[in-house]
Amino acid sequence: MWVFMTDGFVSITNKPGDLETGMLTVRGRDELSVTLLWRHCPGASPIRAYEGTDYEYRFTAPKEEVVLAVADEVRAIDYSGFKRTSERRRGHWYGDALMEVWVTMMRAYWARRNGR
Repeated sequence: MWVFMTDGFVSITNKPGDLETGMLTVRGRDELSVTLLWRHCPGASPIRAYEGTDYEYRFTAPKEEVVLAVADEVRAIDYSGFKRTSERRRGHWYGDALMEVWVTMMRAYWARRNGR
């Protein structure tokens, strides 16, 4: 699952071994993005840096803690415009990246709607 927050982006996955232990792996491209959820997960592993993958930072945590951490981010929503607020908090580079995702998804929906 990809989660875009005003301050960061993470990928939450069920890596090998996670399912059996009730854990999830939270991965991000920068430390701040991962820390946003890690700080809400008292049972989490330490954040690990670069392990030779495309997501430079990661941690594992009990699934229910990750669920609550994402819910905490939802509860903290205090804005009416996600992209504008994200750019104000993280800078133009992040706002531009979010706009690229938005445009890509809009094109995909238009293409589907038009039978492509």
